[in-house]
Amino acid sequence: LTDMGTSEKLNSLKAVLKSDTEPRLETLALFLEHVAIPLSLSVDVVRAFADNLPGKEQNLRHSSSLSAILNIATDICRDKEETDGILQCCCTFMESWLLDVCLRDSESIDILQDDLLILICDLASGQPLRIDKHTGVK
Repeated sequence: LTDMGTSEKLNSLKAVLKSDTEPRLETLALFLEHVAIPLSLSVDVVRAFADNLPGKEQNLRHSSSLSAILNIATDICRDKEETDGILQCCCTFMESWLLDVCLRDSESIDILQDDLLILICDLASGQPLRIDKHTGVK
């Protein structure tokens, strides 16, 4: 571990683990816990949600992740007569994702996308959430 190359590789792996792998696993676990299992969703729906999350080249703590959450909620509610239970599950998931993945600790907040942090502050102050199909969440 005293070798500088090894130390740099370990730091790089830690950064990837903290910015992508850990939040991705937590996001999927929260989705399963709060949405997929309670609503008995198919594996295809879970896979579609996972595929719509930002890729590894983009930070998962990003507004496009929030867009993916809102889009899956819309997709699940489509063609359903009763949506209250579905929306409650999705809202609980979104709240848990914001608190447990995005705002968990100072390290998580440090790598949070600036636009998402502003959006979270706007939501906390009671500002409405707007969704645009072309530009995403505002």
